[in-house]
Amino acid sequence: MKHWLVNQYKNEISAGDIGLIWLSGKEGGIYAVAEIISNPEITIPSAKEEKYWLDYEDKNKSKLRVKMIVKSNLLNNPITKADLRNSAGLENLSIFRQSQGTNFRVSKSEWRIIKNKIDSVCAKNAHT
Repeated sequence: MKHWLVNQYKNEISAGDIGLIWLSGKEGGIYAVAEIISNPEITIPSAKEEKYWLDYEDKNKSKLRVKMIVKSNLLNNPITKADLRNSAGLENLSIFRQSQGTNFRVSKSEWRIIKNKIDSVCAKNAHT
C-alpha cells in the first residue's frame, strides 16, 4: 500500500477510483496503474515512503492523501507521453494542458482509450 497526495479534486476522488501514476520529464508517461482504496484523509507518509520525498515541505507532514495499491506496474514498458499525444482522443489530456499539479482529471472517453493501451501493454508483458 502506498499514499498519494491529493492537492486537487478532493471532492471527486474516492475509494474504488483508478489512479494513473505519471512520471514527468523527457521520458514522461504512465508508469503504473493503481486502485484508490481510501477516501482522501489527513495522514502522514509511512517511514518506508519517506525516502521518496524530495520536497521537505511535504516530508513527514500531515497532508490530504489517499491510500492506493499498484495494480499494474508498467515500469519496463510505460505508455509514453509521445504515444499518448499521438493518440486520437487524447490530444487534450489535462496533464498536457496544465502540467503543474499532483492530480489530473481523465474523462470517460479518454479513460477508455488509455485502458485499451494499458490492457495491450499488460497482455504483451504476460507473453514475455
